[in-house]
Amino acid sequence: MSSTIKNIGDLDTTLSKEEIEKLGKAHAAVVIESDQFDVIKTYSALKRYELYLKTMIDELKSETVKKITESGQKDFEFGTSKVTITKRRKFDFSNDAYWNELAKQDKTVSDQKKSHEAILKKMKEGEIKEIVNETTGEVQMVHGPSVVISENLMVKIA
Repeated sequence: MSSTIKNIGDLDTTLSKEEIEKLGKAHAAVVIESDQFDVIKTYSALKRYELYLKTMIDELKSETVKKITESGQKDFEFGTSKVTITKRRKFDFSNDAYWNELAKQDKTVSDQKKSHEAILKKMKEGEIKEIVNETTGEVQMVHGPSVVISENLMVKIA
């Protein structure tokens, strides 16, 4: 497993993004095709690593910005990776009355949509029924939604 799953620091720093993806696909193929690995346990272990790495990255981010800034540089290169401090603009429109009114309307419509979806979810596919719109008193024909079921994997880590 150690030759397939790389330890931190063992991933060649000269590999490009595409080469890293290709390596990941090749190693996944080894896990899938080999009798040496339990695919379910390997997937579960990798999800744990994913959480571990995401947490480490989140924790190291501010210190990384600090170190690059202290060095007087805007970026840092390591192998084929380039770490750059960027700035992005974020607009706060809340000081504009018309924008606030539109945001309120947007929330109202979103809430109405969620409420209507709750009604539709209780209906069977293809079912048609009349309902009374509580706001307008208007009778509306509603149609049960089509349902698409997809499989997914969920890994819960205690």
